[in-house]
Amino acid sequence: RKMAVRRLLAVFAALGVAVRPAGGATFCCKTISWNDDWCLRSDCLGTGCSETGTGVCSTIADCICRNHVFYKTKHFCVLLNSCKRSSDDLDFAKDMVQLYTGRPAPQECLDSLVDAICSYHFPLCDTDSKDFKYICDSSCQAVKRNCGNVTLPYFA
Repeated sequence: RKMAVRRLLAVFAALGVAVRPAGGATFCCKTISWNDDWCLRSDCLGTGCSETGTGVCSTIADCICRNHVFYKTKHFCVLLNSCKRSSDDLDFAKDMVQLYTGRPAPQECLDSLVDAICSYHFPLCDTDSKDFKYICDSSCQAVKRNCGNVTLPYFA
């Protein structure tokens, strides 16, 4: 029965369906373990979590948000998807900066973009039913300042 509940919660998480746990339990609002064994956590839910006992996790070493997300986020349950989308958005943002400024994005621009993109794809949460979906104004202003006056609506 416990395995069936885990599978059902994993399906909900993969679909982005909010589950409000009873009794204050938390399914997805957790701090991500960026280790190679992230999928082996007993509380791991969602795509990539190891239920087969193989002991092998999909790699997250190349996730651009790996060194930026050290807080609780509901995207713990959709880690692989959030990492992929973050990378795709960074590639798109770099192209947009080059298109609008006529030059490749400098390092300080890339750093600002990664900060904003990771904030967007890994929003801070208090509980499974309370998260903060907005990017801080300071992150938006840093993108504008460091990326040649290009603003985040270009990337949305």
